[in-house]
Amino acid sequence: MNIIVHDLNEIDINNFIVMNSNDINYCKGCFSCWTYSPMKCILNDKCNNSCRYFLNAEKIVIVSKCIHGSFSSKVKKILERNIGYVMPYVTIRNKEIHHKMRNNNKPNLIVIFYGDISDSDKEISKRLIERNKLNFNYNNTIIYYLKSEEEVRSKLNDIIY
Repeated sequence: MNIIVHDLNEIDINNFIVMNSNDINYCKGCFSCWTYSPMKCILNDKCNNSCRYFLNAEKIVIVSKCIHGSFSSKVKKILERNIGYVMPYVTIRNKEIHHKMRNNNKPNLIVIFYGDISDSDKEISKRLIERNKLNFNYNNTIIYYLKSEEEVRSKLNDIIY
């Protein structure tokens, strides 16, 4: 299973679960997806069972406008709603504290940032993705920096096909 999380206008890609922020509520921070109903959000929208996608993904592709070296609010909205795919408990990996994983899956992560991205924003984003890799137990990570949505769509075709 492969996932694309994005902030673009609609895209349709075969063999991928495509997630954008349309019709998705913001996380309420209630932690029900960790405690009351593990991996199931209490908010009733198209994101309430999506933690299972992340739990079993082989590849996660994140497409986001780069905002101060981080993801756009639209992408963060989706990622925050899927935090339940890791445990609320912590463990020590590489002499650091990280979330305990629900399984041994180690998906590959591809991040495509687009927009007018400064060198300092690139450095911040590289650090962010490296920390995400450690905390969410990703296998390999690749980051692309592109200028426009057209370049993103072309890169997505290269990645997917």
